[in-house]
Amino acid sequence: MTTSARAAGTASPNRLPTVYECSDCGQTTLERRCPECNLFTTKLGPGGNCPSCEELITLADLADNTNTNKPSYTENLTSSPAAPTPPR
Repeated sequence: MTTSARAAGTASPNRLPTVYECSDCGQTTLERRCPECNLFTTKLGPGGNCPSCEELITLADLADNTNTNKPSYTENLTSSPAAPTPPR
């Protein structure tokens, strides 16, 4: 990767870009400085555009959104109702 590509904030073909958030205005961006406030931003993690709404989203957010309705394996085992015991 060339220095100019690294400075422009572009990711290599094998890596996702990094999503940043401004601590002042809350805007998410792929830039290290907020375009609105010109303050340094906080790194959120790898990500990109949301497939449904085109807003910037991290992989962690995307994973959280896809697994919200599905219980984990252990939750599934422990939350199943117990079979009623037959009367004696």
